[in-house]
Amino acid sequence: IDGINHIWIKNIMVGEVWVCAGGSGMAMTMDQLQAKYADEIANSAWYPIHFYKAPLRKDSSMPRDNFPSGTHWEAAGPATVSKVSALGYLFARQLYDHYKVPIGLLDAAVAESPAEAWLSADGLRSFPEYASRTNYFNAMIAPLTSSTVRGILWYQGESNIGRAGEYENIFQGVILDWRRWWRQQNLPFVFVQLPGHGPVMTEPQQKSPWADLREAQRAALKLPATGMAVGQDLNDGNGGVDLDRKVLVERLFLTAESVAYEKRNMIYTGPVYSSLKVHGNRVTIHWDEVDRGLVIHGGGELKGFAVAGEDHRFVEAKAQIEGKEVIVWSDAVEHPVAVRFAWADNPGATVLYNRDVLFNEGLPAASFEGRAKVKVKPIKE
Repeated sequence: IDGINHIWIKNIMVGEVWVCAGGSGMAMTMDQLQAKYADEIANSAWYPIHFYKAPLRKDSSMPRDNFPSGTHWEAAGPATVSKVSALGYLFARQLYDHYKVPIGLLDAAVAESPAEAWLSADGLRSFPEYASRTNYFNAMIAPLTSSTVRGILWYQGESNIGRAGEYENIFQGVILDWRRWWRQQNLPFVFVQLPGHGPVMTEPQQKSPWADLREAQRAALKLPATGMAVGQDLNDGNGGVDLDRKVLVERLFLTAESVAYEKRNMIYTGPVYSSLKVHGNRVTIHWDEVDRGLVIHGGGELKGFAVAGEDHRFVEAKAQIEGKEVIVWSDAVEHPVAVRFAWADNPGATVLYNRDVLFNEGLPAASFEGRAKVKVKPIKE
């Protein structure tokens, strides 16, 4: 650029930019997982991936326009990639392998951060109990909103365990809040459903804070341009270290292809619970995103379902696939009013999958709790 002086801008890239945000799952770096991804770190310089690591800061006063001096974009390589989000970097590799364009990552994740910490002051007005805290939005997200991005990649929820009731509204509030700041009504928002936590539960779990949180996450799918990668069948019993991020990234990539890149006629998610009907002691479950039908992954028996009567105590249920529906029942529950699937802190392997056009196995179904609509009997005078 020639004027009264000369400005040189080098290494200009034109490609896809994604924001990688959230809590511990997104904040875990390649360096922390070096033993698992040594090859990916060693050959990272071969990929045109750049990242900007937002400085870890809180600010409760006002949204910032920029970051402190000294921060800048960095090219991924063995000497630099160690500090970037592992999930974000592996996702970027998937994008490049498919689209063959440079990828930029805006890395703004903080371990153990709750969802409400990522709301702006305007977004916090709906949650006054948190309005007085310091937060990460002003210092780490607001400066990014001047950037044009393809979408948001989000992995968070562990720090809101036990508060699923409010998390449903807070999480959707974050999505809507960020879309206002980016001035994109349908800014793609792709998120990770929490993985399995702790030991596998072989019997119906009456209370599961992790399943409650996953259900609150699933509720966000009612917003347009959102997508969820199922994680309940992936083990996270060792602080996230043992989580199979390659499988998770493949699911995130498929979700992003549909939500952000509008690729049609493809399976990008597993079966999603839609509704249920009760006939005697049998419950018929209807699904969205079943494509050509349902299948039991690996064959064998369809497990993971539980039913409850009016006492709301869940017992293990039998289940069978009938076309694009699942029939669930238990001889111990004469009048079922509710059904659960994969409802545990760690439900283990999920066997219910959808089928693609070639009748291959697609992706696993997400956990859910569904309730029958009970008619209220009029009171006799």
